[in-house]
Amino acid sequence: MLVKKLERSTKSNLLFVLVITLCAVSIFAFPFLANLFNNRGVTPHFNGELTSFEGVNLDSGRAYYMNGDWEFYARQFICSDEIENPKITDIVAVPHLIYYSLKNGPTLSKIGHASYRLIVKDIHAQQPVCFYIPNFSGAYKIFIDRILVTTSGTVIKEGEQTVSSQRRMELPVSVGSGRHEIIVEVSSEKTSGLTMSPVIRNYEQAEDSVYASIGLRYAFFGIVFFCGIFLLIQKLFVNKQTYSFWGVALCILLAYRMMISNEGYIVTQSLFFDLSYEYVSLLIIAATFIIKLVSLTYMTRVLPVGVSSRAITAFSIMFIAAILTAVFFDDPFYDPYYATILHVITLPLDLYLIEKICRCVINKTRNSIAFLAAYSLVTVGLAVDFLYTNGLIQTHVSMFMPLTLLAFAIIIVIIHAMDNAVLQKEALNAAKLETQLADANMSIMLSQIQPHFLYNALNTIKYLVRRDTEMAEKAIVEFSLYLRGNMDSLTQKKPIPFRTELSHIRHYCEIEKMRFGQKLEIEYDIETDDFFVPTLSIQPLVENSIKHGVTKRPEGGTVTIHTYEDENNYYVEIKDDGIGFDPQNPIAKDPSSAQRSHVGFSNIKNRLETMLGATIEVSSVIDKGTDTLVTLPKKSNFGENETKINY
Repeated sequence: MLVKKLERSTKSNLLFVLVITLCAVSIFAFPFLANLFNNRGVTPHFNGELTSFEGVNLDSGRAYYMNGDWEFYARQFICSDEIENPKITDIVAVPHLIYYSLKNGPTLSKIGHASYRLIVKDIHAQQPVCFYIPNFSGAYKIFIDRILVTTSGTVIKEGEQTVSSQRRMELPVSVGSGRHEIIVEVSSEKTSGLTMSPVIRNYEQAEDSVYASIGLRYAFFGIVFFCGIFLLIQKLFVNKQTYSFWGVALCILLAYRMMISNEGYIVTQSLFFDLSYEYVSLLIIAATFIIKLVSLTYMTRVLPVGVSSRAITAFSIMFIAAILTAVFFDDPFYDPYYATILHVITLPLDLYLIEKICRCVINKTRNSIAFLAAYSLVTVGLAVDFLYTNGLIQTHVSMFMPLTLLAFAIIIVIIHAMDNAVLQKEALNAAKLETQLADANMSIMLSQIQPHFLYNALNTIKYLVRRDTEMAEKAIVEFSLYLRGNMDSLTQKKPIPFRTELSHIRHYCEIEKMRFGQKLEIEYDIETDDFFVPTLSIQPLVENSIKHGVTKRPEGGTVTIHTYEDENNYYVEIKDDGIGFDPQNPIAKDPSSAQRSHVGFSNIKNRLETMLGATIEVSSVIDKGTDTLVTLPKKSNFGENETKINY
């Protein structure tokens, strides 16, 4: 057993390494492949040559990112302040990537405003074009030949008064093949680094792309929000035990995350009182962490995942401390790199949760594979979105993250829908079993009042009417009570008190005693009757002892009904000193055969096991008698109007 457990642990570790490797390869390969196959970068040179757009077809509608080296003018607005001969600060890489800045670029933190300048030539476009910066956290203006063509947010020297926005206003520009000066003025409270490259694109295609992205993002938002509503309805009205409010909260967070980033904030910015996008970036990262934390909590509800509260507390404290440091401290280390630091802090949560789900997969927990695939998609999607917003992916992949979040929500709903279908199927099977039980009760009732018993009972009453009218009256009363007990059994689906079953047994035995006279004796040794049995489950066993045991012996005999209990069980014992049977005889060995019992011993046994977890043991010796013992566990012994509480 220990070897098997170790083997499973080894398998889960190997699966965890495989999943993390695939996620890492997907995340780091995405920028390379996206940039390689799209090839939309236009690399400028400053060795005495101008940036050339020769061979670039701008009428195709493709977006061309102007990556490369730009002239950087710290704390200067060249066009807004009409500076004729600005003093160049340095040549910097655009996009201003973190790793490049650490290697050989200037530190741009604490520089709240600046200008970037680039000279281009050979722009060939039959239709108007536009210039813009996708998903830039700061505010900016773009000038072509000192003419303002694009604005986004409020560009101002006082960084704390800057209001950045995802909304932009760009004008269609008709450019010739000559020399053109492109100047980008940026302002920000934290940093003036251009983390996204300016883009040149066909004007109409750019407008259509924005509207299409907004429409698609809202469609995704609506589907994810509907998934949350679906889970809420299921929780409130279908199955309160299976569903969790954490699933609803997760869908709401996924929808929220979609609508506060990239094109989503174009529409929702007014809902945040036009909060600067620079601070919304912090909300985006915070939402990312909360999504992962809620996912972890949700998985503990749908999978057997053991989670340490200390680990969650540690993650939360680290993350909150990093956010507060980024917001309130003007330290050069945190300003340009805080987004990376915060995102890296969320990664241990991914590792922690994926490792837990891998254990469930190895243990073959239901739906664990689907949850592993879904959460791995979310991990990759959020990481790719971070790379895109920080300029590492120079192509339009802003919809990749919403797509993975949408897939996650849909998989959750599908899993719950399938589970609900299984529950519905089980409910139908339960209803079918109840119908079968009702049919079985009908069969028992019919077998109990079979014609030959009615004939014998009525003949006995007829005989008593002539010889002993008082006894005949008693027989009629007992017979009517016996019939009523059989009829009442048809309406009983739950176990009944044993005392009720015992009353029915007494009526039956009184009738049989009237028939057989001194050949039949019934003894009752009732030590306890405060328990439950299925209706008509003990009386047929007593009938077996009378019909197939005692009355088969010429001199007759005695049937004893004894009840008692111990700490764990109730016991009902039916003992007779009749003719017995041979347990080795295949026919007699099967108590359900017609030679032993006409009431269906197997049916009684199944009902006792199914309803109360009870067992029946039958022992017999030829010419000595038969002993039938029914054992009813106390922990499961309760009826329709009683709830058993185990401490």
